[in-house]
Amino acid sequence: MKKTNSKRSLPGNLRPGIRTRAQAALIVLVLFALMCPAGQSLAAQGEETAATRMIALPEARVQVRLSGDATYQVSLDGQRFSRELTQRRHIRLHNLSFDPLAEDPPAPPAFTGTREAGGDGLYLVQFVTQALASYQHRIRELGGRILVPFPDHALVVRMDVSTYQAVEKLDFVRWVGPFHAAYKLEEGLLETPADTARGLAPVSDQPRRYSILLCEKGESVQNRVADRIVHLGGQVDLMAGGRRMEATLGSDLLQEIASLPEVLFIDRWTPAENDMDLVRELNGADYLESVEGYTGQGVHGEVLDDGVRESHLDFQANLPLIHNSNSSDRDHGTSVYGILFGDGASAEKHASFTWPATRL
Repeated sequence: MKKTNSKRSLPGNLRPGIRTRAQAALIVLVLFALMCPAGQSLAAQGEETAATRMIALPEARVQVRLSGDATYQVSLDGQRFSRELTQRRHIRLHNLSFDPLAEDPPAPPAFTGTREAGGDGLYLVQFVTQALASYQHRIRELGGRILVPFPDHALVVRMDVSTYQAVEKLDFVRWVGPFHAAYKLEEGLLETPADTARGLAPVSDQPRRYSILLCEKGESVQNRVADRIVHLGGQVDLMAGGRRMEATLGSDLLQEIASLPEVLFIDRWTPAENDMDLVRELNGADYLESVEGYTGQGVHGEVLDDGVRESHLDFQANLPLIHNSNSSDRDHGTSVYGILFGDGASAEKHASFTWPATRL
């Protein structure tokens, strides 16, 4: 009886080289099957891959890799990517914070707006990453006017409705929403239930003086706001140049002025005072030291300014090292040096410097 080979024989005209390639293909298929997680289909693997989204701006060679809604990486040359960075999803106003895609933005009180339908207005534009230059360039091309940065990963942009609609469709834009007049007012000026609960004094109907921060510098911007204030019956008290002015307004006029697209923020005016104890809070140093643990250890700093008063009590533990001659004009240089390196000894530690472990 003729014995037969238990292995399946190949057709005689199949060359050995072809047989080798067939065996290699079979091995590849086996290895691929072994690498697939048990019980997981190819379709499921595709869904995991789809969680990583790529955004490309070919004209700028910029690429962004989004890993779900957790992290992102940026390539500015289209080849090398940055380390993974955390996506930031909150819009942070001066007295509240919200994720516009996870919750409805806080509804502001009904204000009497001065902007006509279809006219220019202020919008918050939030991006999937930090506001890259290529993003800003595209928004300008569409007709938007970029004014100021805003936390987190956002900008305040002035644009009309058609530009707003175009910007909203951009791949790198996470959210666009109106920058309401109510968002521009100091706590206590809205007389909301939350303000009452915090014990903030109600706004008087009597006119009072306010400090007004504008979105842009320039005499023409200040003149437009000043003309509107006078036209509505208010009083302009100070036009100091730059982005700040002061005016006396009634509560109804306050709402009108806050609605102007030139205005970024309004708070109650107070006389000049020493606020060095607030520097660490305002520039974020308290948060970086107490929460993130940054103390300036190993960092060396230097001040390029006018003169410094070396005998100041706050500088004795960290004496200034003067490279050249010390100027006799010592007001600004002393203030800047104190913000960075003063230890607060003259104010019983209420005005300590920004980075406690930093050295010259």
